[in-house]
Amino acid sequence: MSERILVAVFLHLLLLGVVIAQDTKTQDSLKIVSVSAMKPVENEVSNEFAVQIEYTLESADEAMIAIGFNTERPGTFKMVGQKKIAKGSGIINLKASVIPKDWKERGDFMVLVNIMPYPINKNYYIPTVSDNRVIEFEN
Repeated sequence: MSERILVAVFLHLLLLGVVIAQDTKTQDSLKIVSVSAMKPVENEVSNEFAVQIEYTLESADEAMIAIGFNTERPGTFKMVGQKKIAKGSGIINLKASVIPKDWKERGDFMVLVNIMPYPINKNYYIPTVSDNRVIEFEN
């Protein structure tokens, strides 16, 4: 009887190890390739930004890529654009109009890009991967 229990525990742990190994193999990746502004970036002057993003989605059949900017507080990003993606790799372009904020010594003005689950829980979500880039002012 105790041998059966040991075999059952061993098989359970083996199966658990396979599931964990499969999870670690599926990794999403994301990289901001470029960020360009439609005009020189000035503090508190509306501007449109184009963000080119290279991605690989392996953790789900579909997800969303979202972009945000820290326009309201130095460490908080307001997500202002998104696009649905399918499993696999690709390059997408997202545009957003925002009012840049020069945070001076409090921090840099930045763009944040992340992959988030789809469908989206509007109250709370955890990105699978993120990337960010500092946007310089013209001054």
